[in-house]
Amino acid sequence: MKLSRRNFIKITSACTASLGAATLLPGCNSSDSNNTAAQSSNKIAILSDVHFHDVYGDYDFADLAPIDASGRQVTMRSMNVSCRSTRMFNENYFVLHATLQQLGEQGVKYVCFSGDYSDDGQVDTIKGFKKVLEQYRERYGFVFLLAPGNHDCYPAGASQSKMFLDKEGRQVMVVDDRNTSSNPTDEGQSGEYRHVTPSMWGGSIEDMMTDLGDYGFRKQAHWLHYETPFGTSDAFSDRQYWAINPDNNERALVGDASYLVEPEEGLWICMVDMNVFRPNGMGFKHDSRGWKQGIESGYGKDYLMDWLKDVNQRAELLGKKLLLISHYPALNYLDGDGEVNDGHDVNYLLGDKSNTISRLPDSAVGDAFIRCGLKLHFAGHMHVNDTYCYRNDQGHVFNVQVPSLSAYIPAYKLVTFHNRNDVEIDTVVVSDVPDFDALFPFYRQEIDQFEAQGKGDAVFWREMLEATDYRDLMRRHLMTLVRNRFFDSMAEDMKLLFQSNPSLYALMVTSQLPVPISAAKALQASKQLEPHHSAAQVATAFIGKDATEEDYQAAIAATVQVENHIAQSGLSRQSFFNEDFQELLDLVYHLKNADELSLQDYGYERIPTYQVAMQLLATLQLAQHSESCSAEDFDCQLSVLQARLSAMHRVFELFVKADPSTHFRLNLVTGDILDLWVENPFRQ
Repeated sequence: MKLSRRNFIKITSACTASLGAATLLPGCNSSDSNNTAAQSSNKIAILSDVHFHDVYGDYDFADLAPIDASGRQVTMRSMNVSCRSTRMFNENYFVLHATLQQLGEQGVKYVCFSGDYSDDGQVDTIKGFKKVLEQYRERYGFVFLLAPGNHDCYPAGASQSKMFLDKEGRQVMVVDDRNTSSNPTDEGQSGEYRHVTPSMWGGSIEDMMTDLGDYGFRKQAHWLHYETPFGTSDAFSDRQYWAINPDNNERALVGDASYLVEPEEGLWICMVDMNVFRPNGMGFKHDSRGWKQGIESGYGKDYLMDWLKDVNQRAELLGKKLLLISHYPALNYLDGDGEVNDGHDVNYLLGDKSNTISRLPDSAVGDAFIRCGLKLHFAGHMHVNDTYCYRNDQGHVFNVQVPSLSAYIPAYKLVTFHNRNDVEIDTVVVSDVPDFDALFPFYRQEIDQFEAQGKGDAVFWREMLEATDYRDLMRRHLMTLVRNRFFDSMAEDMKLLFQSNPSLYALMVTSQLPVPISAAKALQASKQLEPHHSAAQVATAFIGKDATEEDYQAAIAATVQVENHIAQSGLSRQSFFNEDFQELLDLVYHLKNADELSLQDYGYERIPTYQVAMQLLATLQLAQHSESCSAEDFDCQLSVLQARLSAMHRVFELFVKADPSTHFRLNLVTGDILDLWVENPFRQ
């Protein structure tokens, strides 16, 4: 439930009094640049999916590496490969420095990483990551706490192959010395030659817990309390469980890096390792699904829920503020309270090249959290900004998705406990990153290599190098993915709709046509429409001059309906010709990744046009269509496109009605949420 500020504070105060909670801590306003260091010290930063790669690391690459203007060897990844991935491979180095500098200047003390802090847990990558953390811990006194993600460690280590750039701008496949692949690839790409180094080996869970032990995996003498799901020992030998493959009941001992720490009186931070591994012959399989498998007894990690239930009960009894963090989402934030078919309308429209739907848990996880009394969980993994509250008859639980710093939208969360049940959360976008473009000269050299080989047309990412700041770079990266990787996962009719790119006006008319014409004919007609055309000209363009009088009148009626809808909105007809399908799809991807924060990038002034269009599409109320148009024969019925447009409205509504995700305050007792951000036009 969303409340006014006055009612929220009134209810929260009443709950606090009834529970005997601690005195309210001083608040903090993200728009106030005069926050004191004392106020900032009450905040806890949560960073996610940094995917750190050390662009000035070793990797035994000295003889091959390019040299930058300051004389440093640059061990950088290929931009060609970065733009095929859901994250940028190099610039995370610079954004991590910028973010920690910003947090240090604000006086923030606790910095938590919710997984995927490394590229893939490689030896030299972890060394570089540790070097950065140590630099800022010494400078600002940070307390760093880590929870591992699917890219950080493996039960017994893992081979890695990554595409680097050499001093000539050529793509080099860098592999570990245990790699047995005859053709190692990175995002489906093969290098011009291979470089072998033990530094590319992805470390084991024990390696990670040893190398990064000072950041939560090993107890510190000054901490008030430390425990793991297995007791108070921090030794790796005491922190293992029997991982199970439910397909064949194969079992193997695997480490668990979960822990609970009390770094100061009254604050409990619980970092959960929800990586689930399945023994598979001589190795392990990992599905990157976290809680979805973790709560099931068949995988051997369901003991974590018993531990978390006990942790929560003790936190309540002792009056501790409990911050729970893992890498994986605990809720399906795309389910829209059941209104959008558990998020599968998103899959129906966009495809699932990034496994968005398959990686989201079902309601069983939310139910398990509520049974344990858990009220708030922070996660990463999905590279999205989102807040979602799941409710059943027994209670509620919030899941807060922390965006990735190496993708759009690059941001982190600042958490303030006003008391143990009153939590303020602010989302801070990192736009100003010094040296974000430091590697651009080498990317231009990479382009030169492509062109010298006659492959200039293969460079689909030239516009990336026009970015004006780090936020703009990440946004351009998303748009590059939409037009390449994500495009490939769309159904054929969606691809052709994207390529035809009709105006928003044409889409509105298409949505209302009752005439059984082909989708191909509708898209061809869309190309002919001009803003000065009359309703009769629009109708004729869609059904042709040889149509029956009945079909002609039906097309006229549909066009007039669109015209009246636009007139009632008070917007100009021209504004609906200015926007097109690609822009609409871009908006959906913006909202999917950044939620309401994307509106700043997309332009508030454009939103009313899309809102009016979606209001019209709402009249369709069509279910997902099982038929899709083939690439060879696009002569399918218009109903196929109309079903897509109907799903587009439902997805749009899903994001429009989403809970606040920028700056907000949660009442963990009542489940109420107070929006402290006033810029979202959908809530005005």
